[in-house]
Amino acid sequence: MRRHRYAALGVTVLVATLVSFNPAWTQDEGPAPVGAPPTIAPEGAPETAPPVPAASPTAARKPRRAAHHAATAGHFDIEEANARIPLSHDTPIYASPSTGAHQLEQGIAGKYIQVTGVTRHWLRVQLKNGATGYVQQKDAHMVKPTDKIFMLTKNAAVRADANKWSKKLSEVHRGHNVHVIGIALNYVKIRMKSGLEGYIPLTALE
Repeated sequence: MRRHRYAALGVTVLVATLVSFNPAWTQDEGPAPVGAPPTIAPEGAPETAPPVPAASPTAARKPRRAAHHAATAGHFDIEEANARIPLSHDTPIYASPSTGAHQLEQGIAGKYIQVTGVTRHWLRVQLKNGATGYVQQKDAHMVKPTDKIFMLTKNAAVRADANKWSKKLSEVHRGHNVHVIGIALNYVKIRMKSGLEGYIPLTALE
C-alpha cells in the first residue's frame, strides 16, 4: 500500500517537472511560435482586444465626382446639302435652329442664301462672313420648277417633303420613267401617273 503511494507521488512529480520545462503543454492551441515565448496573462486579468486603428478622415470620405452630362445644345440630325436658293420672305437668320436662338442677321426676300444642310424644318446656311446660320424652310423658295422625264436608276421612296424625315407617300422602282416637275436641294419633285406629287433623292436618277 505504501509502495503504491510512493509510485503515484513519483508520477505526479514527474508530470509537474515536465510541464515546468514545456509550458506549451498547458496550451490547447498547439506549440508556441519559434523564437517568441508565449505571453500568459496573469490569472484574473480582463481580456482586451487589440486596438483598432482609427480610419483616416481622408480615406473615410471619398471625394464625390460631379455627374458628367454631355452637352446636348446644338446637337441635331442634319442632312448635308449644297444649293443656292432665294428667300421668299424677310426672315431672321438664327445662330441655331430655334426661334429662341441669337439672331445673326436679317434675311431679305429675294436674296439668295447658300444652303449647306437641312433639318426637318430648318435650312443650315453659310453667311458671307463665313458664319453658320439657320433659316426656316417656310421662308425660302425650296423648289426650282422644271419639266423633264427621267428614268430611275434605283428604287426610291416618294416623300412628302424634300428631306429624309418626312412621311413616305409611295415608292418608285428602277427602270421606270418619272416626271420631274422641280428640283429641291438634294431631291427632285415628281408627279406620278396617279397625280400624286412628292420628292425622291437625286441619287435615284444618277
